[in-house]
Amino acid sequence: MTQGIMLSFYATCLTGLEQPLAEELKTFGALEVKPGRAGVAFGGEWESALRACLWSRMASRILLPLLHAEIDGAESLYEAAKTVPWEEHLGPEQTFRIEAHGTAPGLTHTLFSALKVKDALADRFRARMGRRPSVDTKEPDVRFQVLLRQGPRGGKPSADFSLDLSGDSLHRRGYRTRAGEAPLQENLAAAVLWLTGWNGKPPETPLIDPCCGSGTLVIEAALMAADIAPGITAGRTFGAERWPGLDRGIWKRLWVEAAERRAAGMDRMPGQARLIGYDQDEGILRAARSNAAAAGISRLVTFERRAFADWTPRMALPPGGPGIIVANPPYGERLSEAAEATALYAQLGHLLRSRFAGWEAGVLAGSQALGHRLGLRARKVHALRNGPMDVQLVVISVPADSEAGAEAPAPEAGPGEPAADRGKRRFTPATQALTGGGSATISESAVAFRNRLEKMEKHIGKWARREELDAFRVYDADLPDFNAAIDRYGEHLVIQEYQAPPEVPEAKAERRIQELLLIAPEVLGVARDHVVLKRRERARGGSKYARQERPRGEFIEISEYGLDFRVNLHDYIDTGIFLDHRLVRKRLREEAKGRDFLNLFCYTGTATVYAAAGGAKSTTSVDLSRTYLDWAADNLRINGFQAGMDGDSAHKLVQADCREWLTDAARTVGRRYGLIFLDPPTFSNSKRMETDMDLQRDHADLIRGAARLLTSDGALVFSTNARRFRLDEGALQAEGLEFRDITRATLPKDFEGNPNIHRVWRIVRTGTTG
Repeated sequence: MTQGIMLSFYATCLTGLEQPLAEELKTFGALEVKPGRAGVAFGGEWESALRACLWSRMASRILLPLLHAEIDGAESLYEAAKTVPWEEHLGPEQTFRIEAHGTAPGLTHTLFSALKVKDALADRFRARMGRRPSVDTKEPDVRFQVLLRQGPRGGKPSADFSLDLSGDSLHRRGYRTRAGEAPLQENLAAAVLWLTGWNGKPPETPLIDPCCGSGTLVIEAALMAADIAPGITAGRTFGAERWPGLDRGIWKRLWVEAAERRAAGMDRMPGQARLIGYDQDEGILRAARSNAAAAGISRLVTFERRAFADWTPRMALPPGGPGIIVANPPYGERLSEAAEATALYAQLGHLLRSRFAGWEAGVLAGSQALGHRLGLRARKVHALRNGPMDVQLVVISVPADSEAGAEAPAPEAGPGEPAADRGKRRFTPATQALTGGGSATISESAVAFRNRLEKMEKHIGKWARREELDAFRVYDADLPDFNAAIDRYGEHLVIQEYQAPPEVPEAKAERRIQELLLIAPEVLGVARDHVVLKRRERARGGSKYARQERPRGEFIEISEYGLDFRVNLHDYIDTGIFLDHRLVRKRLREEAKGRDFLNLFCYTGTATVYAAAGGAKSTTSVDLSRTYLDWAADNLRINGFQAGMDGDSAHKLVQADCREWLTDAARTVGRRYGLIFLDPPTFSNSKRMETDMDLQRDHADLIRGAARLLTSDGALVFSTNARRFRLDEGALQAEGLEFRDITRATLPKDFEGNPNIHRVWRIVRTGTTG
């Protein structure tokens, strides 16, 4: 390592922290600082990079780039890696680890990519030195990073090879011996403090976290206030320390400087702790105290048990204010907790207004709507990521003329919500939580919704029990203020919120859905952790079976007319069964006896199960998704039917694009079918399809292709949920087909209020009875 030479480095970080990290790096002497995506490029001497390792509160890693190369697959990655001068950074007697990130064509698994680079490194060492270093994935002497990129449009994929000077991610300070359920990463906590304005505050400035959890925000605030380098807490080690090129004189000097600054900083801090964390869970507070002790700053912080509801106007605040409030309340990510989260944010906003006039506040919120529930104007909103979640940091200057010291009223209506909708009625304890602990009132429209839901539960519930149905619709946007559908699946509820019209303020729409989340399980007698909320918009593109971002893989079984089906309430927009098609399936069972049955776009095979139960001679189910074919096989199995992908199975499953399969089937003299069910998606642009499918454009070809596979006395049942669909009658008549609209006969009782939920036709060849 030669001091005085300008080098290029790269600091990685969480998405959203690029700009504050760039500002921080400049304080370490970094030059030519350029924020990028999830990282910051910078130049400087070695000391700047090593200082960043020791002092950066927001970086994840500090990297020394070694090579940038264009690649076009696994072998070119290997060849590029062989040109990296690994021997300049690693001795044959040392251990190393390769970490790969990103993807490129032919390189979609990071472990495989890391293995190719490891092989190249080993082969280069053998060729040049006759022996190679060993791999150690846990505690290697030297770490290397490989970042694969897909490349810009028209450009080639690339690989960036770097030496990792950090070792473990820099957010792992080493002090967190215990954590809560969803701990905040230390570098994100530091960024929250930086963006809220904590950095550079006088030592006597108070800071409060009213929902501190395991104490990360308070501990990071203490480290910043006492000028303690995050890298010297709890004796963590760095990747640079066993790197042969390290200038140990510089490294030792930086450590001595950090120790001296720590001692001076601790001496400057006031004797009375002014950094305070509150939580209502004593167990998690014990963890916070343990973490503070490990960080060596116990004298600077206090953790006490207190809930929002325990704050009173006469409780004393720490001296030295106004100060800073920081908080990371629960986001209500699990739908069973969504209503509680809304109430919590409303309570927090009320607490800020009533007790902390003139203070600065930084609150992490899981959505814009939750930020609005604080009821205070944001000075700045920063888009960040907390793990897999997009979050917002809402920075607020609490007005000095807030109602501090007064008995506080309940939180006001959210932005854009008419005062008239703040409510007039008293309600149940669960619904009172929505008011933030104030006057316990809800809106008149919520009262009307509750009354409507009670009526529908009595009417539809009684009918469903008589029909022996576990799954049915209870409510379908009957009231304009509650624009959602509620489906019951046994002891679970699925609430599908439709997109609010543009003229409805977002805050009002959010309040309505939170009222719905509180009222529905109460009226319908369902546990709150058995409620699933799905927010769906009518959008062109994709499949009607689209998967949600984070699958859980949880299934339950429901019964319908004596048949059992597996449903997944969480992972997809739909659950695995279309409730409005219940009578269509029943009709197929009645017609299937002795016939060969074909189910096109079979989805999870519910119609196939009905046909098999009706005595079909055979069934063939075609879908492009292997996931749904496996699901269909499970549905058949739990009803006593064995399905397979081979041609000998009585219940055959075929993985194929239905359009291509119909074309191939028409060319061959094969089986004809006495009953065909065709229920395509409105639109699909699956990557596995050669061309997009648009039902309005393509339906005539689909119907003609399917009808050519009918026996002389066969029938085709065609169904669609497309709202503006128009059947091309002329094209079907030209094909010699007769069609009859049977929609009214296929509408179940629980969907009678929505006669446009689907359209169904029965199609036969001209002259065929039916």
